[in-house]
Amino acid sequence: MTSVQIKPSDYIKALVCGFASPVREKRLLIMLVAYIDDSGSNESDNVFVLAGFISTAERWMRFSDAWDALCRQDPQTPDFKMKVAERLKGKDTYWGNGTEEELIARRDAKVQALANVIENHAMCRISAGMDWNNYREIARGNVPAHVDSPYFFLFWNLIAEVANHQQRNNVREKVDFVFDEQGALGTTAVAWHPTLIATLPPFMSYILSSTPIFRDDAEVLPLKAADMLAWQMRRYVSDSRKDSTVRPALATLLNLPHIHANIDRGHLAEIVREVNHAS
Repeated sequence: MTSVQIKPSDYIKALVCGFASPVREKRLLIMLVAYIDDSGSNESDNVFVLAGFISTAERWMRFSDAWDALCRQDPQTPDFKMKVAERLKGKDTYWGNGTEEELIARRDAKVQALANVIENHAMCRISAGMDWNNYREIARGNVPAHVDSPYFFLFWNLIAEVANHQQRNNVREKVDFVFDEQGALGTTAVAWHPTLIATLPPFMSYILSSTPIFRDDAEVLPLKAADMLAWQMRRYVSDSRKDSTVRPALATLLNLPHIHANIDRGHLAEIVREVNHAS
């Protein structure tokens, strides 16, 4: 039996496979999909970030094939993850042998090339962040146990801010949200989807009517772009307390239009009250 080769772009096309062919081709051109990943889930990281990008399904298809082709070029970066790329030496890295300067040059060139692929295909970047100290002081222990995680707060705040952006700009196309796999935590966040939708005005609830889904970044490559942005942003915020230098790859990604949903202390306290009221 001949095995069927699956291209990275096929996972994006699967999002619209239920439509008839003429409708499917049109949907690929206009369908907006947000891919989002997290960084900073360990409290020692100081800040917790969700970040990613929005683009059309058609552009994400082209991105996936371009990203895959670049990762296959030397130095090869199979199953690219930013935390692995940051490491210079060891069995779980990508950069081979050489002096530290050679390894850094190899890494930085590849990460920059991947950032260029993102910039060429994403329409905008999206992010939400929260200080771990604020979460511990304001939210922890003050909300139902099954949602007592900064991921839950950032998850819904980012989605709601995307809807706000669509409303402000009168963009009526729905946005499908795809997150990196989170296990039980993601299941809990999605379970609140009907509750959130019920609180929104009709325009915003229409934009967000599709239930968020979770996928494996080994198959859905736009999640790897989200991983890069989330890691770079979390690292920059943490490092800025000592050194505010923006890495070149992050500077490239910052060129994209931005939707941001940072949660400060006042906003966090307000969300805690709303969650308790809804529960």
